[in-house]
Amino acid sequence: MEQIILNYIRIFLGYGNLKSTFWNVAMDEGGGNRWNELHARFTVWAARGAVPVEDLREFHLAIRITRWFIPAVPLGPIPLQPTWRQMIRVFLNATGVAVAIPGLQAFQANQLGRQNTPPVSPCVFDLMPLPRAGQNAWPYAHLAQQYPQLSFLADRATYFAEVRPPRIELLRNCIKKHRPKVVCFYAIGKKYLVWWNEIAGVALQPQPLHNPNGQLLGNFCIAQGNGTLFVVARHPTEHGVTNDYFDAVGRRVAEIVPGL
Repeated sequence: MEQIILNYIRIFLGYGNLKSTFWNVAMDEGGGNRWNELHARFTVWAARGAVPVEDLREFHLAIRITRWFIPAVPLGPIPLQPTWRQMIRVFLNATGVAVAIPGLQAFQANQLGRQNTPPVSPCVFDLMPLPRAGQNAWPYAHLAQQYPQLSFLADRATYFAEVRPPRIELLRNCIKKHRPKVVCFYAIGKKYLVWWNEIAGVALQPQPLHNPNGQLLGNFCIAQGNGTLFVVARHPTEHGVTNDYFDAVGRRVAEIVPGL
């Protein structure tokens, strides 16, 4: 288990296909409040080949997280995952597709983060590899005591200081190699922008964001470099952020990179 977790931290980016033209990059994946769930995640990842990029639907079904992909009752609705739903909203607007709840649900269940449908399936990647437990929970501390190579998992702060720099380098190198047309980061703030700038290799500049009626919705950040448009949007679960905001982010992307 020690080597599996170490490899997961070192190489696992998230979900999708590196040939996709559109990458989403957030801070970390949600979930992971129970060690049993985390253990299943790591062991299934290893059994499936310990690859840097997984298929979102297939991997979650393999670890028995089905609610985001399969209705609980026949023909019933699929709940929208709070972060993914806004990533999908940005992507659909960026590609000129009309946004409606059934379309969001179908896209989440069948198209988001898929390996077999590039370039039309956007990736879902994270800067930090371990699933984020609740704000006050850290279910990895026992690993630091059990495994010498995982001593940096003693607490969240030590993990962050140890893992963030090589993860920034990993993402930066992947972007340089694969050159997606769009990379959309999620989370605006001084510390986040420092990290996103490091990954992008260009200075992301804040700009106002308006709806079609000219109403100010807030700010986002944008820059271009080496054939990639870099965007920074507010985090989908941030208090007060609206669907209109993410619709507007997607429309701005479509204006700059038409024909995605």
